[in-house]
Amino acid sequence: MIGYDNRLIDAMLSGVLAALDGASNPAKVAIYPAPRPADGVPNAAPLVTVPLARPAGTVATGKLTLAPSADGLVLVEGDPAWCRICDGNDRLLLVADVAPQSAPGNAEIILNAERLYAGGAVRIVSGEIAPHG
Repeated sequence: MIGYDNRLIDAMLSGVLAALDGASNPAKVAIYPAPRPADGVPNAAPLVTVPLARPAGTVATGKLTLAPSADGLVLVEGDPAWCRICDGNDRLLLVADVAPQSAPGNAEIILNAERLYAGGAVRIVSGEIAPHG
């Protein structure tokens, strides 16, 4: 297994952050129910889309910590399982796991709710992206 120095990881993640912030519209996190497709192409409408702030996060010590700008309005009821993190032009940059704060496991995106209800709000309480390995 290859080990990376945090300075190199920070440089790579700074490139991801620049890509997130590269469009005129803010980046966003679109959250979907299971199953998570292997190719990251959704087979259903997102349960909710949460906008990110500008900048979309911060990079430090080998992690990109996302910065949501607001709660998301839930459009479709369901159990969140995975997400697509896209720039403001809807270009896919990352696919990540989603879990509730009550049982975060190894998910990168942590929400304040286990089940999402249409018309309700959901908040990303934590979003950390770090390379594996």
